[in-house]
Amino acid sequence: MRSSHVGSYPLEHSQDNMLRAYLDTVSSGISVPPIPQLKSFTEIYLDPLASSGKLRKVKEDRYEVLNLDEPVIDLGEVESFLERSKADPRGLRLPVTGPLTLASKVGGEGFMDSMITNKDAVFSFFVPYVRKIVDWASHRGIGYIFVDEPALGLIVGRKILSYSERELVEIYEEIFSEAKSYTGMHVCGRISPLLSDILMRVPAKYLSHEFHDTRENMKSFSREKLEEYDKIISPGVVSAKNPEVESVEEVSSLLREILERFGPRVDLVSADCGFGGLKGLRNSYDISLRKLKLIAEVSSSLLKSS
Repeated sequence: MRSSHVGSYPLEHSQDNMLRAYLDTVSSGISVPPIPQLKSFTEIYLDPLASSGKLRKVKEDRYEVLNLDEPVIDLGEVESFLERSKADPRGLRLPVTGPLTLASKVGGEGFMDSMITNKDAVFSFFVPYVRKIVDWASHRGIGYIFVDEPALGLIVGRKILSYSERELVEIYEEIFSEAKSYTGMHVCGRISPLLSDILMRVPAKYLSHEFHDTRENMKSFSREKLEEYDKIISPGVVSAKNPEVESVEEVSSLLREILERFGPRVDLVSADCGFGGLKGLRNSYDISLRKLKLIAEVSSSLLKSS
């Protein structure tokens, strides 16, 4: 049973800090470290579209449409990190922001005024854009590709957005269709029974969700369903919002409970989400590393005792 991290850190964005976060994560004992995210997880993928003339950035994390024709990807920062770190890409995790979440940051001021309500734009531009990123990462040899899609939890069950279950599954079938890497989905917040059913049908091996701050997610999955659809739960076992570092006993108890419910269908244990939300708090980076070390130690110790 290995450990991992969703992706973000409370550090200022720079190539030097990306390398620092990666090396510190490896030193903390995390088995599958991410390529660090030090900017907003939406800006990482929308800023290149603004640079290429597809979007115009109107303010932080908000864009308007200029030209949604053929999407062009720019992963120069990821490539630079790979070259500087000398890391084996097969052991890395790349967080890729999902098309629904990206679309929700383009258009009007609010969620319901954004491009997420325009299914034609989602399917003709944002889905192909994310697929190109996933295909590039797979061809580059990155071992684990996780699509981070918090917007999915916001729209499932909302009939006003008119996405059918089949359409939602088709989004990720398209995105992962050519991926040779291990694939995963990260959706934070509460996972409803309907969302759980949809995730079972998505062609991603790993399902990354929060179990520390949202204990009711334990009831949203069953070992039988995970076995039927060949899924692995990647549970969050420490809070990504609360800066207090959990005790070994608390995290061990939670992870044991998860293992009792899901059996061997557990791997890539992490925090509930990334630690970017701790930015601005005193000693936030040190707190993040202490939480990562705790995750690594508990995952390793329970593996040895099982």
